[in-house]
Parts: sequence; structure tokens; C-alpha cells
Amino acid sequence: MNIELTDGLPFISVTVSFRDQEITLNNVLVDTGSAGTIFKAELLRNIGIYPESNDYTCAIRGIGGSEVVFFKTVNSIKIEDIRLDHF
Repeated sequence: MNIELTDGLPFISVTVSFRDQEITLNNVLVDTGSAGTIFKAELLRNIGIYPESNDYTCAIRGIGGSEVVFFKTVNSIKIEDIRLDHF
């Protein structure tokens, strides 16, 4: 797997597929201490991912402050030759 180390942190590229559209996100931080996966919502709008009334939302907190996030199941995410469906 192609992992780019920047300032000692691991970064990869991820392709997200949603409703017959896909986008490749570069410089995605692999957060080995996180219990979940978070992508920047502004980037995913390009393939039609928006919060919808039936989506679950919550506030998360981190070292940079707090943020409201929404949960969405995508068709797949792909990291090189690894593909995870209904992620």
C-alpha cells in the first residue's frame, strides 16, 4: 500500500463511490487511534453526498475543537486494490 509519511503521519488516497459517482480524495490521514472514518463533507458534495433528514448526526470533539458530523453509508471506498462495499 502506498503510504506517504508527512511530518511522521501516514497519508493515503481513497476513492469514495456513491450513487454511481466517485471521487478520489488525496492526502487522507490514516488515524490509527480513531474509532471511525471521517471525510471532509465539502469534498463529498461533488458526488452528491449531503446531509439528509434520515441521517444520524452528532457532535464530535477533538484537539481542534468540536464539529457537527453526519453519518452516511456509501456504495464503497477503495484504497488501491482494497475495496470495502456498503461502508
